[in-house]
Amino acid sequence: MKNKIVLIYLLSFVVIVTTITLVLSKSTPPNMEIVGVWEETSWRYEKLPLKNNKYIDETIKNDITEGLIIHEAETWEFLPNGEVLLSSEDRKKKLEWTLKGRGHILKLKYPDFKNEHYNLYKINDKEMELHFQSDIQARGIVKLTFKKKEEIDYAEKI
Repeated sequence: MKNKIVLIYLLSFVVIVTTITLVLSKSTPPNMEIVGVWEETSWRYEKLPLKNNKYIDETIKNDITEGLIIHEAETWEFLPNGEVLLSSEDRKKKLEWTLKGRGHILKLKYPDFKNEHYNLYKINDKEMELHFQSDIQARGIVKLTFKKKEEIDYAEKI
């Protein structure tokens, strides 16, 4: 009788550990979902002086993001080694990135130890949305939307 109880507990333990291992091996870690090349598609502001228009021109965008380098990037390439390459037509910048909290805070670290924090609001295979707080003119949340560029497997292409 005692051996049966020990056997039942042992089998239960093995089943639970196996289930957990399978679930964890099939799921993608949050920091790997962000790896890839992302293109900025829009900036949207929660509260603007113009009530009917949530999209703004470059002048107001530059005022709101003064002091940020990010607003000039069109493409963000997140590398698995913790680096992000920000590039536009005339500039390239290399920063470090990490996900903080429960994987919902994106921290970008500049070489001069300046940090920027974004709320990773939404991410999937095709789209990513980042939010940050702005106190200038927009008086609220700024939403950055990105589309993921399709990865090219050069071995398949040849």
